[in-house]
Amino acid sequence: MRLQAVLFDLGNTLIYPRAPWETVRPAAIAALVESLRQAGYRLEASRFRHAVAAYYRERDHDLREAGMDTALCAALDEIPPPQVRHQALRAFYRVTQSNWQADEQAVPLLRTLRRLGLRLAVISNAADDEDVQTLLKRFALRPWFDFALTSAACGYRKPHPYIFQQALEALNLPPQAVAMVGDRPSADLIGARRCGLRPIYLSRWATEPLDDPTLAEAIAADLRQLADLLRRWRQEADRPA
Repeated sequence: MRLQAVLFDLGNTLIYPRAPWETVRPAAIAALVESLRQAGYRLEASRFRHAVAAYYRERDHDLREAGMDTALCAALDEIPPPQVRHQALRAFYRVTQSNWQADEQAVPLLRTLRRLGLRLAVISNAADDEDVQTLLKRFALRPWFDFALTSAACGYRKPHPYIFQQALEALNLPPQAVAMVGDRPSADLIGARRCGLRPIYLSRWATEPLDDPTLAEAIAADLRQLADLLRRWRQEADRPA
C-alpha cells in the first residue's frame, strides 16, 4: 500500500539531550521545590524523586500514563490547588526543556517529507503533554505536524495499541499506509508492528539497541538517511505495476 503518513517519536528521534539527565534532574527538582515553597508548601526533594521513581515503575508495568501531577501529589502531605501544582511543574520542565536540542536535520527532513505529500504527526511517551507541545513550538517543529499525541494526553504509553489506534483514527488511514519512526524498539517498533504500521529504527540518538532486527522494516542511521529511505518508499509505491 502506498505510504501516506509518517509518525515520529520525539525525544532521541527529532530532539536529543545536551547533557546526561542525571546531571539535569537535580536542578529541575530544586526549581519545583522552590516554586512550591514560594506558594507556602513544603516538599523534600528526596520524596519527589522517590514518588517519580514509583510512578515510572508503575507506568512501565501497566502502560498507563496518569501524568506527572500524579507523582507530585503522591509526594506531598498537603495537596496544593491545581494552579499551584501546575506552576511548580512548569518550573520543573523549564529546566529539563533547556537540556533538549533539535537535530539539525529535523526541519529539512520534515520539509522534504511534506513536499513528497506525506502527512506527519508525533506520538510521544511523556508524563506531561504541555512539556511536549512547548518543545515542539520551541524548535519550530509544530507547524510541520498534523497533530502531536502524547501518552499523558491519551492515557496510554507506547507500545500499548491504544495510542497507535488513536493516531490512526486521527489520520483516518489504514496502518499499512503509515510508518513509525523511533529510537526505542520496546516502545516504538514493537507497538507499531503489533498494530500493522511500518516500523523504522532510527539509530543516531537511540536509547535502546536493536537486538532483534526483525522488529524493524528498515533502519536509518540519521534523519538524512531517513529522508532518502522514505523518498524511495514513496516513489516505489507510485510506480505502475
